[in-house]
Amino acid sequence: MKAVSKQACCIGTICLADLVTTIWWANRTGAAEANPLMAGFLAQGIVVFVVAKLALTAGPLGLLEWARPKRPKFVTHAMNIGAVAYLGVYTAGVVHINKTPTDAQVNKIAADAPEADLQWIKIREHLRVKKHLPKLNDEVVPMPQDMQQALPAQNVEASNQAQVVIAEI
Repeated sequence: MKAVSKQACCIGTICLADLVTTIWWANRTGAAEANPLMAGFLAQGIVVFVVAKLALTAGPLGLLEWARPKRPKFVTHAMNIGAVAYLGVYTAGVVHINKTPTDAQVNKIAADAPEADLQWIKIREHLRVKKHLPKLNDEVVPMPQDMQQALPAQNVEASNQAQVVIAEI
């Protein structure tokens, strides 16, 4: 039996890194799996997720390794492209998940939904404490007085409930 190709080892290593970091981030921070298919498996539990991830990686890699002696150039190119694509998608997902909103983004959201001003400030402070972000600046867009008076009483109640939830985090 021939040795496993470098490309298959590379894809397997990327897959294992993806598997370990997904489980770690999901357990530690509540992060979600970006791949909808794998998110469904993760929702069923870690064991199901691990089995599915390994099966959906080992199966195609085994098939490619079986085909490699018959079509070595094609399989090698396909695996090279697969490794680069997997690494690119994985890296983009990690960057996207770890992107913290800037003060300007938080302020824009608060300006678009003024009744959420206080909640966004509290969420930003929570993120600052958890990730050691710089202190929130004083550029928060305040809710205009006429809008405060126009808010129905239910929004005030929802605001109070949201504050309690945020305080519990």
